[in-house]
Amino acid sequence: RKIAGKDFAFYNASALDDFALECIFSEEHISAVIHLAGYKAVGESVEKPLKYYENNIGGTITLCDVMRSHGVKNIIFSSSATVTNSLYHSSPNLRIKGSFKN
Repeated sequence: RKIAGKDFAFYNASALDDFALECIFSEEHISAVIHLAGYKAVGESVEKPLKYYENNIGGTITLCDVMRSHGVKNIIFSSSATVTNSLYHSSPNLRIKGSFKN
């Protein structure tokens, strides 16, 4: 709020909760979404992959479905991907080659 310079509504809801999202989208005029709700702990993701799939993939799909039903087509998705040296060195096939241009 301090950075934005104005007040705004805050809702404590899960991206997996389609009912809560429907209520929020119905109550507010939403033209874009910034999605920051991904889990990112590498160790835990290996131990509990279904927890991560459910939250990161399921939550994103649920959010996108609600966005679509309300005509919201703009999203900024912040990936929580983590890269570690040990993964990079032990898996040379994961290396990305080439250049990226906007």
